[in-house]
Amino acid sequence: DYINWLRSESVDGSSNPKVMELIGYADYLDPPPNPESMKDQLVGFGKYASMTYKELYEEDPDYINWLRRESVYSTPSPKAKELIGYADSLDPPPHPESMKDQ
Repeated sequence: DYINWLRSESVDGSSNPKVMELIGYADYLDPPPNPESMKDQLVGFGKYASMTYKELYEEDPDYINWLRRESVYSTPSPKAKELIGYADSLDPPPHPESMKDQ
């Protein structure tokens, strides 16, 4: 997803003003997830299906990082993508290139 890549490349806001404008427009059209409204959603898949996003984020952040790494190579399921989005809204993801070697 190009806009998410742009976001990851411009975490400190020092990018080209046109890039920041594009990110702002994308956020206007499709606002980033609000972690407060998502924290009580159930993961709904895998070994953590019965946990909430917040519980998983706090108890096993390595699992979320594993999902992030896997999403570099393949398209995550909609629920996995939503969980990754929740985690990304709480802390910026690592640069995609750095995740390939982990």
